[in-house]
Amino acid sequence: MRSRRKGKEAPTEVTLPITPMLDMSFQLLFFFITTFKLPTGMEGSMDLNLPSEATKAAQDLAKVNATASSSPDAPVDLQAEITISVQTQAQGADADGISNITIEQTAGKTPVPPPYGRDLPELTDKLAEIHKTADAKQSIKIQGDAGLKWRGVIKVMDACRNAGFDNISFAQPPDYSNYTH
Repeated sequence: MRSRRKGKEAPTEVTLPITPMLDMSFQLLFFFITTFKLPTGMEGSMDLNLPSEATKAAQDLAKVNATASSSPDAPVDLQAEITISVQTQAQGADADGISNITIEQTAGKTPVPPPYGRDLPELTDKLAEIHKTADAKQSIKIQGDAGLKWRGVIKVMDACRNAGFDNISFAQPPDYSNYTH
């Protein structure tokens, strides 16, 4: 018997289609260039709408007249049992702009001595003492100077939350009319 010898077959050539890949990469590049928008000053800003005087004074939320405010620019004064005043100064302030913190209650004012740590442990400790002796539903109002950095406001809010307070509101800065916008 004669055996057939298989001859050496030519190896299959692997080709990589580069032209479609280049076409797709240029299309993607064109897409990202044409849809890119430069960041604006409004990016990352929050549009906050506070309740009007009519909402605060209403007995029933269904009967609120949103247009019955005395002045559209008049700030709403939310009542709170505890007010935390945060002052800023150019000199003597920490990295967040905080130079002085005062806790105001009906019993009086309690200053929180500096230096203020990273998470404001001094403020958290004083608020925890107040929270132990006070009603669990007490509310806190934070009143910071107009020049206070938001990072400092968030640190004060975190200190309030860590002390056990859940009802936190904000007051208009006392120097808001003097602050350049």
